[in-house]
Amino acid sequence: MSASPSTPAFLRDLSAVLASSLDNDHTDNFDHGRFGPEVRVTVDRQKGLELVLGSLDALAGTYELLADAPSRQLFVELLAYRILGHRKVKLPLGHTRYRDVLAQAGQLLDRSRSIPTGFQDGSLYYMDLQPIGIPLQLYGSAGVVLSDFIIKQYEHTTATGKQIGVRERGIPRVSFIKMDIEGAEMAAIEGAAGTIRRFRPRLAISVYHRFTDLTEIPAALHALVPEYEFTLGHYSMHLEETVLYATT
Repeated sequence: MSASPSTPAFLRDLSAVLASSLDNDHTDNFDHGRFGPEVRVTVDRQKGLELVLGSLDALAGTYELLADAPSRQLFVELLAYRILGHRKVKLPLGHTRYRDVLAQAGQLLDRSRSIPTGFQDGSLYYMDLQPIGIPLQLYGSAGVVLSDFIIKQYEHTTATGKQIGVRERGIPRVSFIKMDIEGAEMAAIEGAAGTIRRFRPRLAISVYHRFTDLTEIPAALHALVPEYEFTLGHYSMHLEETVLYATT
């Protein structure tokens, strides 16, 4: 396997995270609310290792495209999590903070007022977001409030202070695109290629549904707009909710 110019730095940082994590035993690093009793192996670590080893050049390319040190560090931590699992690697939204913000979201639910969804016996609960400064009432789930309104995973400030997100309405151009469409992100980017190339909007794109999203999506966006600067965010205790941000 030939090495890209960025491979040495990428391998150095990944190796450092792996080596520093081997002796860890994070007994609290598990979302019992979502998954029930802890399962010691929540990811296929052998498969994770094979995926990483088989994609080193492409992963190094993504590492090189990331514009700041926090994003590169998060990137190698996500890969280390795939290889070692939740007992060894704790991602930035660790158990204590995740528990606290989830409890905050839960306090906004009025469980006496609900709408059955007809899907897996689920329901949408009435929520008033005034206590967190948002003049909005809606029916939804604690998870939606957590991701969209409390940790705000589609709003992001880069290390250089650029804001990614959109608050304007009625603007005559595409200035912001957000995607979390269950693995169809790459197809949507291909469909929106002309719009992205023309307007160079700020982007918040989920890159966790498929392992190849970590490499294919940054490369495709870089090809469309070479001036894009990429940063990375992650918004769960486990491997879900990794977001790639792009701004010019």
